[in-house]
Amino acid sequence: MYKSLFFFLLLCMACQRSNHLELTQMEMFKDLNEIKNINYLSNLLETAEEELDQQEKKISSIKRSLHNSLLTLIERRLGVVEKSVDMLTVDTRDFSEIFLKEREVLTELLQSPFEEVSKKSQSILDRMLRLITQLSK
Repeated sequence: MYKSLFFFLLLCMACQRSNHLELTQMEMFKDLNEIKNINYLSNLLETAEEELDQQEKKISSIKRSLHNSLLTLIERRLGVVEKSVDMLTVDTRDFSEIFLKEREVLTELLQSPFEEVSKKSQSILDRMLRLITQLSK
């Protein structure tokens, strides 16, 4: 009886072992597919991050150009007003509205992440406020 039970258990273990090997091979195949999928997705992610980085640099460059163009325009307008004040041909009511819009833009540009834009904005705003003070006298 013990011998037959022993052989039966041995047979069950052998069957279990062969099933286990098949299962292990299937798991290894699934793992291999998952590893391939992980590598593929990692490469996709890396490519997307590189493209995003390039786009962020492009956006930053465009923002810097836009800020500099705005500063140049405001500085030119301020120069015209300063020359008009020097020539005593200024109607202060007209310029207070122009300065209001430009001060709003300069205030926004003061928050710019670009240091040179912030400094230039502050400089132009200071000139503008001096001129407003001069006109109000």
